[in-house]
Amino acid sequence: MSWDLDYFGWLVILTLPAATLYPVIYVCRARWWKSWIGMALLFKATGLATLLWFTAALLVLGPDYPGRYAIRNTGITFILVGVWCAFIAMLREFHTRPRRR
Repeated sequence: MSWDLDYFGWLVILTLPAATLYPVIYVCRARWWKSWIGMALLFKATGLATLLWFTAALLVLGPDYPGRYAIRNTGITFILVGVWCAFIAMLREFHTRPRRR
């Protein structure tokens, strides 16, 4: 285990609290399941938090720790779902609102 972090490492570590708390508070306080935008926000935020935890584990534990592929793939999967939800929400918005000239 190494705590000899460079600037990037400290940025990751300092981002973790907000990135972790955001999806937890959002799930508890918002009706995220009622809209595509809400789902997109939740899934992208959860994916970001997961990948930040993955990066922090790599920085602290090194590149060879158990479960690293599962954590990485989970984070990417959350981001995949979130980006598709955001894309669908954008298309629905463009389809339902009148065009400006």
